[in-house]
Formats: sequence, structure tokens, C-alpha cells
Amino acid sequence: TSQAALGQSIEKVDDTYKMFDKITQAAESATTVQSEISSVIEDSRAALDTVNDFFDQTKEQYHEVMEHISFASKLGTTKSAMFEDVDNMLSQVPLIVKEYKI
Repeated sequence: TSQAALGQSIEKVDDTYKMFDKITQAAESATTVQSEISSVIEDSRAALDTVNDFFDQTKEQYHEVMEHISFASKLGTTKSAMFEDVDNMLSQVPLIVKEYKI
């Protein structure tokens, strides 16, 4: 009968709406996951920038210390042997940092 056919059509339309609802929810979930991934990537970049800044500052300070040691060594004072020892120790820092990076 036409009444039964109409009922079946309405059921199919309802099923279709439910299917579209599921598709929409899945798409929204994918968008949420994408957003969370982007957030984690940004956080990681910020952390990496912080680490890089730390190494840059350390390198600058190392060069500054080396300049002071070089200057003090040129003075020819009795402390030059001590500065030479410190210089020898500091010359090992880049090797240690290099090993740490690996």
C-alpha cells in the first residue's frame, strides 16, 4: 500500500539523516584531532626554540670566557698557569656538548 511505502520512505530518510549525523560527528572529531596535533607541534617548536636559545647563550658565554682567558694569559702573570688549566678544561666543553647532542 502507499501508506506502507510512505512509512518505508520516511524510515530511509531517517536512516540517511542518522548516517549524515555520524559522518558529521566523525568529521568534527577529525578536526579536533588535527587541532590537537597542531597544538602539540607548536608546543614542540617552542620547546625546541628554548633549547636552541639555551645553546646559543651557552656558546656566547663560552666565547666570552675564552676571550677573558686569552686576555689574562697574555698578561703573563703568575696566574697564567691557572688560566691555562681552565682553558684546557673549557676546551673540552664543545666536545661534551657535541656528544650530548648525539
